[in-house]
Amino acid sequence: MQLRVGGKITGQEVNLSDAVDGTDDPNAAVPHSALLCRFAEAAVMSGDKSDLPNIRNQIVTAFDLAAVVDCAGIVAHYEKMDRIADSIGLPLDAPMRIMAGDLREELNLSRFASAENTAGLGIGMRLLGSFLRRIAPMLMKFVSRKGKN
Repeated sequence: MQLRVGGKITGQEVNLSDAVDGTDDPNAAVPHSALLCRFAEAAVMSGDKSDLPNIRNQIVTAFDLAAVVDCAGIVAHYEKMDRIADSIGLPLDAPMRIMAGDLREELNLSRFASAENTAGLGIGMRLLGSFLRRIAPMLMKFVSRKGKN
């Protein structure tokens, strides 16, 4: 959700499926997202890890050595949080469900087993989410300006 709002604030078109599924498009909002997705999958999936050193080297080439550490930290954090939420059956909270409703559909997040933990939205909440998503960039700009004062 932050990537989408951030793109709107900066005027940059962001294809969120690139961030989830990866792309090799050099003009994508998330550079080298296909490589980053391969790293995330190789790092957390069980089984053969033989390609992981090669993927790490590709990240160093595409970015730098510090990027490997950053990527590993991000992957580990989200994997940990996801496992905790899944193990206790934690659903998305109402504000996140409302704001991310269209995003969940756009990215087909229901394909993941953990999606069963979160109920769908009724028409009223979908309409509210649509309205809030339209004004979110304006609110974020306002808050950002107030925070600088």
